[in-house]
Amino acid sequence: MNFLKNIYVKAKIVFMWTLAVSFCISLIAGIIFAVINYNKTNIFDLKKVIVRNENLLEASQVIGISKIKKGIRIMDIDRSSAVKKLNDSPYIESSMITLVYPATIIIDIKETEPIAFVKNEAELFYVDREGKILCKVKPRSGYDLPIINSGVSAEIVEFLNISLEKSPLMYHQISEAEYTEKGIELYLNKSSTRIIIGKEDFRKKIVVLENFLKEEYNSIPFGKVDYIDLRFDDQVVLRELKLADKQYGEM
Repeated sequence: MNFLKNIYVKAKIVFMWTLAVSFCISLIAGIIFAVINYNKTNIFDLKKVIVRNENLLEASQVIGISKIKKGIRIMDIDRSSAVKKLNDSPYIESSMITLVYPATIIIDIKETEPIAFVKNEAELFYVDREGKILCKVKPRSGYDLPIINSGVSAEIVEFLNISLEKSPLMYHQISEAEYTEKGIELYLNKSSTRIIIGKEDFRKKIVVLENFLKEEYNSIPFGKVDYIDLRFDDQVVLRELKLADKQYGEM
């Protein structure tokens, strides 16, 4: 009886080991088969790249900066390296890459916000808030920005930054700006009359100009005004074409 029991136990052990070995062999064979098929298939090869939130750059430029090439397995894409390349670009503040199986990636970017356009050889370029000239303006980019007609001076960049910070209303009224021997000169959207800001006290003058726009602007006969001068303390001086001065007192 004990002899039969021992044979049964040994047979059971052999059976369990045989089953375990068979399972391992099947698993290994399955993995090898999957790897072979993975290497042969192109289902995971990158076929589509979607770029979102691009206003300054073309989608093709964003893809070029990332150095991601179509045809690579999306699992093999070095997303950290691609994101670093994107974020190192002067046009991009931050980015994120998402895999969408089987063969698509999405590149989300946050671009550098331009503060103005600048004319350069009859073409418009973006200018960022630090005064750096970026890429050429893209048609239908959606930006409505002042145009700098002179060189991009530190004074103009400072004035536009302060304007945007202290008075978005006034900033969005600016059509053109330039730096001359008189300092900063502006043209507004609703009028071709020059506004002379000067070379200093930008924060104070922005407040003065904003109040002037709110209280007096719509009643001014601009056809008779040569320019508007803010170089005097807390005053807006209108120089009429007949050279007669009209002053709007302290505001």
